[in-house]
Amino acid sequence: MQTKTTNIIKRIVDMLLTVLLLFLMAFQVTGDVLHEWLGIGMTVTLILHHILNRKWYKSIFRGKYSPYRIVMTAVNTLLLAAIALTALSGMSMSSHAVPFMYGTVKVMTARKLHLAMFYWSFILMGVHIGLH
Repeated sequence: MQTKTTNIIKRIVDMLLTVLLLFLMAFQVTGDVLHEWLGIGMTVTLILHHILNRKWYKSIFRGKYSPYRIVMTAVNTLLLAAIALTALSGMSMSSHAVPFMYGTVKVMTARKLHLAMFYWSFILMGVHIGLH
């Protein structure tokens, strides 16, 4: 059973993810440097989100799969993949926050992948939140 404190922390992390997402979407306002650092913050916060919800990973291969559970698992898996690709492609274009990763993927390819995966992440986040 989860403690009340853990639930409060989970809600704070979820709200922080929402705020970070809004700031990340304002790239024209924030500029390159802040966008990159906000992206790093979002990645770290997402890792924390997954640590706090590690029970989901433990239960993937347990129990029966209802249609709802199949959809949830598919959405969560696709969302994780899309977010990971968004973060990795963003880092490969980063010249400020993680310059050592710059150019690991051709910049134009990374930019296209970054935008496409972000849009899919945004859609899947909405479905993810809606299903919860």
